[in-house]
Amino acid sequence: MPAACSNDFQSPAQVPAQVLPPEILSEIFMHSVRNTPSESWLRVDRPPWTLGKVCCHWRAVCLSTPSLWGNLPRLYMNTALYRDPRVLSLIQTSLDLSRTMPLSLDLTIFVDADDCITNTIPLFHQILPEMHRCRELVLACNGHSLPLLNKFSGNLGSLQSLQLRSFGSSWNFDVTQSINIFAESPSLTNASVIIDCEGSFAVGCIPLPWNQLTTLSTTDIPDSFLLDVIRNAPLLKRCSFTSAWHSDHEWDEWFPAATRHIPITHRRLESLSLLSQPGDPSVPTHFIEKLFLPSLKHLEWKYMDSHTARLISLIERSRCTLLSLTTHAKDLNREIISLLGCIPHIRELKLRGISGESLAVMTIAPSASASALVPKLQNLAIELPQCTSRDIQDFIRSRTVDLELGSVQHLEVVKLSFKSEKLYWEIYHQLEGWSTHTPGDDEAYTSILYRKRVLENLVQVLRKGGKSQLLKVRLVWYNSLAEASSNLSDDRHCRLKRIWTAFWAPSRKNPQFKAYI
Repeated sequence: MPAACSNDFQSPAQVPAQVLPPEILSEIFMHSVRNTPSESWLRVDRPPWTLGKVCCHWRAVCLSTPSLWGNLPRLYMNTALYRDPRVLSLIQTSLDLSRTMPLSLDLTIFVDADDCITNTIPLFHQILPEMHRCRELVLACNGHSLPLLNKFSGNLGSLQSLQLRSFGSSWNFDVTQSINIFAESPSLTNASVIIDCEGSFAVGCIPLPWNQLTTLSTTDIPDSFLLDVIRNAPLLKRCSFTSAWHSDHEWDEWFPAATRHIPITHRRLESLSLLSQPGDPSVPTHFIEKLFLPSLKHLEWKYMDSHTARLISLIERSRCTLLSLTTHAKDLNREIISLLGCIPHIRELKLRGISGESLAVMTIAPSASASALVPKLQNLAIELPQCTSRDIQDFIRSRTVDLELGSVQHLEVVKLSFKSEKLYWEIYHQLEGWSTHTPGDDEAYTSILYRKRVLENLVQVLRKGGKSQLLKVRLVWYNSLAEASSNLSDDRHCRLKRIWTAFWAPSRKNPQFKAYI
């Protein structure tokens, strides 16, 4: 042993990084900057700038790793920070070192009429030559910036994903001017449009290549415009419309008027979300009366219960096989129950504020001889349940342990989100065979062991006498600051096809709870 120590001290010291291959070292560097805050990117004392100052080997790897420099921070045009020559130099260095790598840009452009006329925005002219590399673009702009954005036209050939938000006063938007910013974006398939302007605003002021989009989400867009978009976007598969407002305006400038009154049959649309912002329950849904969606599989809505009849009509006339339903209604009233009755193939269901009486409607009685409601249900999520822990356990048991109906699918995933800590713990404490918590030396560690032990009892109770199919139970306490999970992989669970998991609310007093896991 002394001889070994002597040899170690006499041998020349080596930098560990020099032993690592460049490709491994570059992966380590990428991991170190993956979660770097955007405000730290422009500081020379933070990664990735500091990585090249350790040694010449590290510097060579940094300079030869273009992906290390491709994710620029959020850039605010026409601000004092981005007029600083030192900051502009760092941005230019990042653009040069990223070479031909695709870029992800987040730009906020707020200019006045004078800036637009004088064209004096250094950062804009620095970014413009590299726009052909942009694959993902998050763009927020006001009305005066649109003429400036025309310079982007023809430089967005690699663009695949776009998030566009307009803000400011609507009178700043000159709708008479042709703004073909994204006219030549042959790869663009994913778009999100948010209109956050005071007063009315013609959304067609910024036209998109609708005919090639596969994913579209909008906020504060008139419903008449959305109908024209669906009619002229045959490749759409996923749509999410938030706070669509009713308008009788006809968009002849961007869409042909000849087909406006013809019912719309869209054969590719698979997912449709009809949402509203908080405090805005009066969003119109009558525009779906013109839709025929035979491929619809996923439906989400956050409207008043009186809109349910229109959704039932949509499903029946489309003759679609709905597999997933998310409703933000307060409870399962008669209309929603009738909706569940016309979608027997549903596999995923998300509800909010369900009562014990409503949950009992989906609970299968042991002596049931007829088919149950939503017999194919596999995944269920209930947010803020207004029922007892016994109601929840009876429902889970009826679709797992006590299930005898051959036509009913075994429940696989249950997610329960609580506001009350009392109800959260009752789900555990009412299980058979649960043991008393014995405090240990460390509160956080003992709590984790205890919850794991309670979870093992949950597994035994819910799956006693069941088949080899598994139930994944996820419990979320709303007041927690963090969320952790435990994988139970002891001997008596190894024969199962999956790993039983549960989520709990760890102690917020001990920030090192993750280390114990």
